[in-house]
Amino acid sequence: MKKIRRLVVGVGLCFIGLFILSACNKENTNNKVVHIYQVSNNGTLQNKADYNLVDGKLTIDKEFQLANNINQLPKNLKDDEKIKETETYLKKEFPKESFDEGELIQNFTRIIKSAEVIVDTDKKVTELKGDSYSYKFYWVDDNEKRVKDDLGVEYAVEYDKK
Repeated sequence: MKKIRRLVVGVGLCFIGLFILSACNKENTNNKVVHIYQVSNNGTLQNKADYNLVDGKLTIDKEFQLANNINQLPKNLKDDEKIKETETYLKKEFPKESFDEGELIQNFTRIIKSAEVIVDTDKKVTELKGDSYSYKFYWVDDNEKRVKDDLGVEYAVEYDKK
């Protein structure tokens, strides 16, 4: 009788342990395709941004317009606070790139290998991670399909298991 009781208690503890482990707050969503795209710029100079994760390969495409008013020349804005802020922001994701003073609209692309998306439901954070890369998005209104970055630029998120 004692052996059966010990067996039942042991099996019960195993199930409790498995339940706790399965309820962990961080999860790799196992989505083969994740698309995060910009829907609002929050007053920044970033025009467009796309993050496409397909089968472990993350492609980042961003476009910046270096003037709020397209009639201004970018070289006249070199000391502008927004340009400096945007350059710092650019370096986080494109560390080897910088803006060309003479170009009003500038595009940047980067490919990250061995990438994944991690969704932290407790902290309300969606993170893209890969080879020497990590970038966090914070949920807007507790919605994992609407996120923002550190500058308040908002994005929509689509998941597809393909």
